[in-house]
Amino acid sequence: MAVCENGEVEVKFSVFNQRKHILSVPSRWREQYPTDRSTAFSASTGEIQKKLDSLDLSTCDPKEIDKIIGNAGWTNMNCNSCSEYAAHGVEFDNGDNTVSVCDRCLRCAVAVLDYLKKT
Repeated sequence: MAVCENGEVEVKFSVFNQRKHILSVPSRWREQYPTDRSTAFSASTGEIQKKLDSLDLSTCDPKEIDKIIGNAGWTNMNCNSCSEYAAHGVEFDNGDNTVSVCDRCLRCAVAVLDYLKKT
């Protein structure tokens, strides 16, 4: 985690990668669905939790988790700039909000800043 101070605002940022996100899937699932209930899929939230808990999260394929849950939203970051799924990027946190930005959008932002420096 790094801290960047800009006047009165302190912004913390950390590198995000897909494996870090995958490691938190079972706890995020448990937080989202604390009680067992049926889903639109064939498995209940409790059955999904058991399957997630049985995985070796340090090595499993993200597609395995996606298949268990039924979508890729739990294994990928959703970029707050372009709204696309991303495997890695940066999360900025000012204490009130966290914003996730993918590497492609970060590179675009740096290119814009470089252009502005030249003008």
